[in-house]
Amino acid sequence: MKKILKNCLFVVALTILCGGVFPLALTGLAQLAMPHQANGSLIYAENVVVGSELVGQDFEGSDYFWGRPSRVAYNMDGNASGSGSNNYSVSDPQLEQRIVNRIEGLSLVGKDNAIPTDLVTESGSGLDPHISYESARIQVPRISQNTGISESELIVLIDKHTDNYKLTQVVNLNHDLYELRK
Repeated sequence: MKKILKNCLFVVALTILCGGVFPLALTGLAQLAMPHQANGSLIYAENVVVGSELVGQDFEGSDYFWGRPSRVAYNMDGNASGSGSNNYSVSDPQLEQRIVNRIEGLSLVGKDNAIPTDLVTESGSGLDPHISYESARIQVPRISQNTGISESELIVLIDKHTDNYKLTQVVNLNHDLYELRK
């Protein structure tokens, strides 16, 4: 009986330590060391959360940069719990038709340019917040025409939001584009 009581106390102590003390300590440390990241890398516009640097969003207007397509409707209800791609095989006619439809939808981008793959294919999670540098650059003429912002200003903006891996963060890019147009 004494051994059972001792084991039960050990389980309770470990539960409190591992399930309460440790997570609270890590949360507190994260809040002190990197509060922006610990709170979800949120993006604010006029004190209102407009997105996160970690989750892609749909930008459908012709005056914004378009991100990767996604089957997740995260702009509709803010719920991205059903993330993932459809996992069509390369030989699946549905995948081919979806890509053809997306290419036709991007016809505003420019007929002389090769459309980068990431503008017509989903990422594995369906929530990718990045596009390739080439995908951002190919959209410059459309955005310049629809916003009146010069192509050289847009390229500077793209360069600001492109990392060393040549990945461009779309949500921040569009946020700065919005601020530039104000």
